[in-house]
Formats: sequence, C-alpha cells, structure tokens
Amino acid sequence: MEKTEHVMLAGEGADDFAARSGLSMVTQDYYWTETRRQELLEAKGKKPDNGVVVERLPKLDGAAGSSH
Repeated sequence: MEKTEHVMLAGEGADDFAARSGLSMVTQDYYWTETRRQELLEAKGKKPDNGVVVERLPKLDGAAGSSH
C-alpha cells in the first residue's frame, strides 16, 4: 500500500491496481481450505461431514421461468 494514498481497495479497482503493480491474480478457490469449510458449516448450524456438501433445493412447481 506504499504505492497509493488509499487505505483499502476493493472490486475492479483493486484488481486493476494489483495488475498494474505486477501481482499475480488468483481465483477465489485459492483461499478455500478444509478448516474454513468446517467453520462455515458449523456457523450455519450444519454437521461437518466427509467433505461432501449436499443442499436440498425446494421443489419447483413448474412456474419458474414461466411468463404466465
């Protein structure tokens, strides 16, 4: 942050600044860890499992995407 007067950068501006500064870009899954996944499950009140997360989606009534 020695190269800018800003104390925080976010979004597209942060991406642009990083690219101009020669930093390599990574995807969000770079930051994914099993420990963080377990903490998320616990925070959501779900029981940690063997690494497979199953979400039950509500059954659609057929009206989704309908123009009626």
